[in-house]
Amino acid sequence: MFNLRLKAFKVVKSLKIFFVLLILLFTSVSNKAISQSLLKNTKIDSISMFFAFGKFDYSAKKTILRKLNNLKNLPELANMKIQIKGFTDTVGNVAFNKKLASDRISTALEIVNSSNLKKVFIDTFNLNESQFTNDLKDKDFRRVDIIIYKVEKEFKLNTSIPLRINFLTTSSVFVPGSEMILGELLYVMKGDSTLKLKLNGHVCCFSNYQLSLQRATAVKVYLMKNGIQSRRMECEGFSNNKKLVDEVDDESQKKNMRVEVVFSR
Repeated sequence: MFNLRLKAFKVVKSLKIFFVLLILLFTSVSNKAISQSLLKNTKIDSISMFFAFGKFDYSAKKTILRKLNNLKNLPELANMKIQIKGFTDTVGNVAFNKKLASDRISTALEIVNSSNLKKVFIDTFNLNESQFTNDLKDKDFRRVDIIIYKVEKEFKLNTSIPLRINFLTTSSVFVPGSEMILGELLYVMKGDSTLKLKLNGHVCCFSNYQLSLQRATAVKVYLMKNGIQSRRMECEGFSNNKKLVDEVDDESQKKNMRVEVVFSR
């Protein structure tokens, strides 16, 4: 009798271990799917332009141009991209600073477009009063950063990839921070005119086919506004029928509230 109980205990223990390993495996696979990226971006170099208070004109354009033209060991232009990020201090109102950051970005664009890197894909980010550290003074945010990357494609054709973008609740409006992911998608589509794109929209929590389709369409509209032909893209909504994870908290709901992309030729 004791031996039977011991054997039963060992069987139950083995089953528990099996199910724990199964859960860990599923979690690992799910997290891998969620964290897939389109591109691997390796920073090559960066150049910062500092501006006078409230100004967007720049007296040292030739210096920045020379720095750009003297960059060494660069990959082919098709395997590069440039991010231009415009900042301001927090003096004045937000509307003024947003316009000021935009004007500073335009000044930097003018220089880049006069350099040997003018054919490199350029993405701009108006970050105006955004300050990601408390270690700098206000004057240090009166700047534009020009960041040069080597880019390697990581996606596979005919494979569904969840974009790391989210939307405002019950809407198809992108939350702040989605711009970089959308920029990567644009880079891929502009860099290869033979690619076609399927956009699959999803919602969390409740059934809403229309909203899931609107979210896929929002990504398509962004790409169209930036020069991608409509005929290369199609959209489909899946409501909340294809969950990536069980919805147990806000974080898991955000993972299900997504758009997935599938590249094909």
